[in-house]
Amino acid sequence: MRSNLFLVLCILSLILLPIRIHGAPSVDFDGSGVVGFTDFVLFAQAFGSEQDLYDLDTDGRVGFTDFLIFAQRFRARKPAGGM
Repeated sequence: MRSNLFLVLCILSLILLPIRIHGAPSVDFDGSGVVGFTDFVLFAQAFGSEQDLYDLDTDGRVGFTDFLIFAQRFRARKPAGGM
């Protein structure tokens, strides 16, 4: 029941609280050109840490806001010519 509630809250957060970050870092952590499942696993392993690569909102900790930023970019592809 709690996991369903958490999932619903995550989805609502993505819909109701859009995050706009100018010049934000790439979330293609594995460099494959696609933000996919491997990137999610790498991000999930860093969740709660202070690893700069995964601290997308630069607040010093990999947390929920970083997850929201990552989720907005999930399944995105790098444009031709790279970013």
